[in-house]
Formats: sequence, C-alpha cells, structure tokens
Amino acid sequence: MIGKLKKLQRLNLQSNNLTGTIPPSISNLAQLTFFSIANNKFTSSIPPSMGNLKQMLILNIRHNNFQGDIPIEIGNIELTTLIFHQTNLVGKFL
Repeated sequence: MIGKLKKLQRLNLQSNNLTGTIPPSISNLAQLTFFSIANNKFTSSIPPSMGNLKQMLILNIRHNNFQGDIPIEIGNIELTTLIFHQTNLVGKFL
C-alpha cells in the first residue's frame, strides 16, 4: 500500500529490522526526493521500476542483503547522493 502515498517526499525507514523486498509499487511515489532503507535486512534485488523516481535526489540502501545487479534504470535518476555499500550488489556505473 506504500504506492498510494503519491505526495510523499521523504521516506526514512532505516534501522528497523525490516525484511523482504522493496515493493515495485515504490515507483508510484513520483514526488519522492529522499529514500533510505539503510541498516535493515532487505533481500532480493533492487526493482528496476525505481528508475521511474525522477525526483529522487538521495538514495541510501546500505547495509542490506540485496543480491544481483544494480538495475540500469537507476541511471535514469539524477541522484545527488547514492549510498549502497555492504549490499552485495554488482554492476557498473557508466
């Protein structure tokens, strides 16, 4: 149901022992400028749909158990800050 918060600008869920995956509906938060889920236990991969968050400036996903590639769609966002160390993600930024 997080995807229904369409006017949400900042979402800070860090250090809450959250588990599971990032729901693809997160891409419905078109006004989101800050998103932090650092220091949790999220798994799986980053949904490519996050590349639709064109207003996002800061993305902090460090200290989680993500696997797989960094979605190329993340390059669609003009981030000012990207923090993703200790996530097990792989890939290149071009």
